[in-house]
Amino acid sequence: MSSLATFFASLYDRAHTLEQEGRFKGNEENKMWRQIGPKNKLSIQPCRRVYSSAGKLCDIALYCVHGKFYAIDARCPHLGGPLDVIVDLEELTEMPVPHAMCPWHLFAYNLTNGSSPQGLKCTGLSIYLRFWWCNPIVQLLQKVDTHPVKVQNGNVYVLHETELSLQAYETDI
Repeated sequence: MSSLATFFASLYDRAHTLEQEGRFKGNEENKMWRQIGPKNKLSIQPCRRVYSSAGKLCDIALYCVHGKFYAIDARCPHLGGPLDVIVDLEELTEMPVPHAMCPWHLFAYNLTNGSSPQGLKCTGLSIYLRFWWCNPIVQLLQKVDTHPVKVQNGNVYVLHETELSLQAYETDI
């Protein structure tokens, strides 16, 4: 087996193990509505990072588009690029469904369901994966996790498994 094939075999095994452990879905038992802050303060900025007590791998990006809030993971599943920055304001606000865009490779992610219209389909890697047995990996890399958001009594809440804050936590992660 080639080194590339060996790499993808180990990646697939790791992804399968994490999925079996429920790590891709998050810890459903620990999910709670976490207060982020007042709606009037959060609606001023169209996008911001919300920090997780579990470290930056669990941070989320909170978007406010036309007065509606959306929360997605703050890291692009492709190569970990930041999704808490606005690359293309038009892409975010003028499409029928708002999209976040990774600044590293310009992958766009639907803020309502996390899907990517292009994802890995535009890379040579996807051609290799399509003809091989790694289709689950392609699917994982083409979607970012979304988190339910609600506004109640003038405050914004996100359903998440860890404590969340607008200020960074002091962690080693």
